[in-house]
Amino acid sequence: MNRIQPNQASQTIQVMLQKKKFDAKKLFRMFFLFATNKNLHEEQKLEENSNQALNNKTKATNFFKNNFYQN
Repeated sequence: MNRIQPNQASQTIQVMLQKKKFDAKKLFRMFFLFATNKNLHEEQKLEENSNQALNNKTKATNFFKNNFYQN
């Protein structure tokens, strides 16, 4: 299945509505892709940033423990 950008899904929906030709399966797919694709990239970026922040915190904690914390 090809990756469809939100603006492409939106354009496809608009064309289908203008022509008054409704392929229910395709229309549903376009609405679904439009709704999900829009936030997918943002969610992936947030997850990557969150993982990076966690990695940085772990590295900093380990560095502190190894270099400054003595029992």
